[in-house]
Amino acid sequence: MIIEIVFILRGIKDMKLKHKIDKVVSTISERISSGGVSQLEVKAEGERDIFGNMPNLIREAAGEGIVLLKNNNALPYNKDTKISVFGRCQLDYFYVG
Repeated sequence: MIIEIVFILRGIKDMKLKHKIDKVVSTISERISSGGVSQLEVKAEGERDIFGNMPNLIREAAGEGIVLLKNNNALPYNKDTKISVFGRCQLDYFYVG
């Protein structure tokens, strides 16, 4: 999945994947309007080993993903529109330590 994210983020620079971005934004909008998705619904499967250049690839994907948060004309939001990003802790609190 990380590899797919990197390809999508690199495609954003060339605007070749605008239709994929529109689909992702549409999916996010639908999730928000329908009450969201609980982290408990997500099931992770497969290998969890980190190897090779994976840590650097993850950092690169995260760094490029931040550009989306800056809204450099990648999303259809007006520059003055304020949005809130919520995660798992909004519905399911947990404590460590």
